[in-house]
Amino acid sequence: MAGNLDPSLTIGIEEEYLLVDRKTRSLAADPPAALMEDCEKELGNRVTSEFLRSQIEISTPVCSSIRCAAP
Repeated sequence: MAGNLDPSLTIGIEEEYLLVDRKTRSLAADPPAALMEDCEKELGNRVTSEFLRSQIEISTPVCSSIRCAAP
């Protein structure tokens, strides 16, 4: 048999955030574009928008250990 047949295990961490309007405490129907721009400046491609405009996701890359996934 050629190669290692054991699967290599990986870990990734994802956090989902719902954006809330400060005044109404409802989900933000139209969050400002600057918010996502600021998040991208700080986190790069670790932050993405979701299907719902009021939701964003922040994630680690695929890692080979928990230590690798820690910021």
